[in-house]
Amino acid sequence: MSYLSTQEATRTCILSKRWNHLQTSFPILDFDLIYFEEKDSTTRRKERKIYNINKFLHFVDASLLRFSEAKVSIQKFRLSMEVFDVEGVASLLEKWIELAVTNEVKELDLNVQISNDRIKRLGLNVQKNKDMMCSLSGTIFSAKFVTTLKLGGFNLEQSSAYTIRFHSLKKLALEGVHIDEQLVQKFISECPLLEDLFLSLCMHCIRICIAHAPRLRILKIVSFPSNFCDGYKFLSDVESIEIVA
Repeated sequence: MSYLSTQEATRTCILSKRWNHLQTSFPILDFDLIYFEEKDSTTRRKERKIYNINKFLHFVDASLLRFSEAKVSIQKFRLSMEVFDVEGVASLLEKWIELAVTNEVKELDLNVQISNDRIKRLGLNVQKNKDMMCSLSGTIFSAKFVTTLKLGGFNLEQSSAYTIRFHSLKKLALEGVHIDEQLVQKFISECPLLEDLFLSLCMHCIRICIAHAPRLRILKIVSFPSNFCDGYKFLSDVESIEIVA
């Protein structure tokens, strides 16, 4: 079962009712909208894409509810999708995060982007229009069993007010997010087991000062040439530091 995608694992339920327990014992949930894309020459592209998104959202929701009802711990929850409107999925996303956290998820990988079709149509730069990005509530920051956290495409600027309870977090990757310096510092100082930190194209954060990170060993920063340029301070015991402009 570990070699199957979540969609393939779910289809085993169709083969026999005796397979139902296997799907809920499959602790890796990997949801990617790309696997739900269907081309139809008789339907306009946007209508087909909206149909695919809705089908995908229903599938993710049903799968997570099944795990929640079975009270099964989740090893990994990965979600990758492009949407036309983040407001339309915000409540579902919060629901899924809460279900995953309640089921003691260990690896959390969330990537929610605005559809390229909408970006081109409106002529917008999403990196500069943070209001188009999805925000997160405090639920995700109380995921005390999470060891790996990857976030892409979110607006985290207001999240610094939340209390961080990532007691088990060892690896953190933030890519294409809006985040302020205060939250970056909180991640570094309030995650006692943090060993690996990756920041890529993180907007609005200018300076990183590592004052206390006893276990941090790997730090990699990939940035816009004009963004992360105001200076850094690093601890001498960080084994690997890589900055890519």
